[in-house]
Amino acid sequence: MTFKDRAAAPAHVPVRFLDQESVLLNLETERYFGLDETGTRMWQLLTTSPSINAAYQGTARGI
Repeated sequence: MTFKDRAAAPAHVPVRFLDQESVLLNLETERYFGLDETGTRMWQLLTTSPSINAAYQGTARGI
């Protein structure tokens, strides 16, 4: 993966948002990961930006 790539969860990893936190559940391994408010914001930036670099630039500007 490079800064030009776009981040996305695989189809077998649903993401659910609750308040300002989120949970990712890998349906194949049954492992889950909880993200706090900061992690959730980073995840949202990474998965909605056209590239990892664009997400990074957005956080550097305070978006």
